[in-house]
Amino acid sequence: MPGVSPDAHSPLILGIAGLPGSGKSCLITSVLGHGRSILDDINNDWADGIARARAALGAAQPLIVSDIMFCHAGWRQRLADELGQAVDWTYFANDPVQCARNCTRRIAAGDGSRTLTHELRMIEILSKIYRPAGEVRPVYRPPAG
Repeated sequence: MPGVSPDAHSPLILGIAGLPGSGKSCLITSVLGHGRSILDDINNDWADGIARARAALGAAQPLIVSDIMFCHAGWRQRLADELGQAVDWTYFANDPVQCARNCTRRIAAGDGSRTLTHELRMIEILSKIYRPAGEVRPVYRPPAG
């Protein structure tokens, strides 16, 4: 079956879609990343990311791919088309208010990899078109306190 590893228990390609601040990276690092190749924010360098994904798949290495642009169905289809395999998708809820809070908190805590203005703008744009399909995970909420 396309997109499924030889043992048929875990998907060979797991895609993660969600707004900025939804919890994609946290999910990957805390739960799903063990024993898999990880391409987080693949759209930062799409050509390189696709080459790395193909190399992992060529070695039968399970793969996780995430990006905010996967909020757009066309980008999800592009990934499957370019890899030539089905992708098992995990979706985060379309919750722009909580995602904006998470981005504000993350950047205030010192994450300088992105600007808050950019993150909030992407949330505004993508939340209008993002239609999660299938099972939807709730957006990450930091522990109280």
